Amino acid sequence: MPDTDQTTKLLCDNAELQKRIEELEASLREQEQIRETLEKRIFEIAQPPEDVQNICFDSLFNLDDIQRLQNEFSDATGVASIITYPDGTPITAPSNFCRLCNTVIRKTEKGLANCIKSDATLGRFHPNGPIIQPCLSSGLWDAGTSIMVGGKHIANWLIGQVRDETQTEEKMRAYAREIGADEQVFMEALYEVPAMPSKKFEQIAKVLFTLASQLSATAYQNVQKSRFITKRKQAEAERKRLMAAIEQTEEIIFITDPEGTIQYTNPAFERVTGYQRNEVLGKTPRILKSGMQNEAFYTTMWQTLTSGKTWGGRFNNKRKDGSIYTEEAMISPVRDPSGTIVNYVAVKRDITRELETEQQLLQAQKMESVGRLAGGIAHDFNNMLMVILSYADLCRDKLPREHPVHKWLNEITNAGQHSVDITSKLLAFARRQTISPLVLDLNDTVSSMLKLLRRLIGENIELAWLPGANLWRVKLDPSQIDQILANLSVNARDAISNTGKIIIETGNVTFDEAYCAVHAGTVPGEFVLLTVSDNGCGMDKDVLAHIYDPFFTTKETGRGTGLGLATVYGIVKQNNGFINVYSEPGKGTTFKIYLPSFDGENDKADIAKTNAIPKGQGETVLLVEDEQSLRVTCGLLLETLGYKVLAADTPECAQNILDQHPGDIRLLLTDVVMPGMNGRQLAERLCTVKPDLNVLFMSGYTADVIDHHGILEQGVHFISKPFSRVELARKVWEILERKG
Repeated sequence: MPDTDQTTKLLCDNAELQKRIEELEASLREQEQIRETLEKRIFEIAQPPEDVQNICFDSLFNLDDIQRLQNEFSDATGVASIITYPDGTPITAPSNFCRLCNTVIRKTEKGLANCIKSDATLGRFHPNGPIIQPCLSSGLWDAGTSIMVGGKHIANWLIGQVRDETQTEEKMRAYAREIGADEQVFMEALYEVPAMPSKKFEQIAKVLFTLASQLSATAYQNVQKSRFITKRKQAEAERKRLMAAIEQTEEIIFITDPEGTIQYTNPAFERVTGYQRNEVLGKTPRILKSGMQNEAFYTTMWQTLTSGKTWGGRFNNKRKDGSIYTEEAMISPVRDPSGTIVNYVAVKRDITRELETEQQLLQAQKMESVGRLAGGIAHDFNNMLMVILSYADLCRDKLPREHPVHKWLNEITNAGQHSVDITSKLLAFARRQTISPLVLDLNDTVSSMLKLLRRLIGENIELAWLPGANLWRVKLDPSQIDQILANLSVNARDAISNTGKIIIETGNVTFDEAYCAVHAGTVPGEFVLLTVSDNGCGMDKDVLAHIYDPFFTTKETGRGTGLGLATVYGIVKQNNGFINVYSEPGKGTTFKIYLPSFDGENDKADIAKTNAIPKGQGETVLLVEDEQSLRVTCGLLLETLGYKVLAADTPECAQNILDQHPGDIRLLLTDVVMPGMNGRQLAERLCTVKPDLNVLFMSGYTADVIDHHGILEQGVHFISKPFSRVELARKVWEILERKG
């Protein structure tokens, strides 16, 4: 039988319990109203995040706080309480668990299994209120409600372990036997279980449902808050990435309001314009105007922008230091959600250096085209001069020295040589002249020219020579240095009206990558600098743009050919150097020539040849020339020098002649440029038949026999048209003599 006094005491305590429940209900009524409002807001919020299936109860709540809430609820209501996962696994520690459930029933295997099954059943989702039912294990009254978030069941909040008159002694003893518990201990523990009227328990269960609903709402809020925080962090990270890109880009970016007032500039704006950010904020881009673009230009731009379209174009703007730069710009309107323009964003790029490089490329292409034209003209001209000078030479050789025609022939020769000089300058400009580079100390070369230069410029002009110390060596043809100095000195002389001064200087210069990146036209490396300056009349920009053009001159008719600076330009380029000029009207001119330094071995100069004209001993020469006049002329020259000549007008004819006279021919003298097969290809073919065949190339246009630097390949023999009988004699004798 139950202990009557104990039961009576427990029932009497119900009055106090009822009072505590009513207080709890009163405090929760306001919370219920808040819950309803919150639930309404929750359903108005965006759909739950896609990853809601991956969340769990303990990731949304602080378990210490939940444990404290559970304990206080159990203390206030007098019921046992626990929070579990949906499968019945405990999350919190039990609160107010009675001895019957905690140490008797759950200590048996079957009883524990029944308890977990009952807990899972109690926690199933029921939107209209708590689930109240007898425990599937002990039959005591239990209640439960589910905690949901975003449609996912994440936990159960279970209460109970109370009894009423429905738990008879017979039923309880039978269950003790069923699970294998000690029957006496079971019954003693049963009467320790709080007794409670079913109505009161239902009230407590409803309070639990309200509290669990609030936890569900709080959990959903936490998910939404987590999503909001995550999105905010992502947005902040994106903003930081965007700002880092804007701050570090080489492009100029600035933002204005609709009136054009600057609100933001990036560091590239400061680097390009020279203005600090705080100097331009609150001002308009008009501070950059150079005056090179008229108001109509800006009016059209603003009409485009205010109509909501993107504007693109170029500005010629002025930096803080007054220098002009060109920028390519794209300006776009920024609209708010209503479509109103609230800002303009400008993205600009400084293209000043690109335009300079483009102009240099166009200039180089123009010079290359003119050079090809000049070289072609020189080639044809040299062929004609070859005939004229050769026949004059042959006539002079046949006449006595006292013959009056000698004088006329000399005039023909002098005029011809003057024409040769002109074609030589054209070839120099075209970088097609044949050169014999030597390792030089530029100081020694310039010093040896000073006497001649002083005669060239006259006594009224002072010539100052400032040699640099420890000068690096260069490798180029000494005659080219003579041409450079002579042409620049004559130009300087002509720029000085009365008295004046010309200064020649040398020095060592090193350019690194950083310097070349901001100075157009320079290349990295070590260079020997040759500077020629004068204090003459100077040149304006229009003249400077054409100074290297062949035949361009500002001198009066009869003074100069217009080839001097073109020749200098060609020589410098042929030797992988570069040239800069600095000049202003009334402030003189300075030419700076940079020649690559050379650290290789010294070349051995050829020993000067005797003045005697060497002649042949009847050796056979195979002459190949497609132009008849030149073929006849060269044949006559060779015959007068004691050689037997076999002449061919085509490579095919030359092949046939060699086949007929394989043992007789000692030398192949061939033109380079011929139809069908060039001279080099012909020489290669004939040498396969006769490997010991000597070869001498001749041309008035040397591009086909020299490499891209204008230097003859090792072992290649070449004579440049027009050549004299003496030059031909020495060249042929040199080749045959060396071969024995």
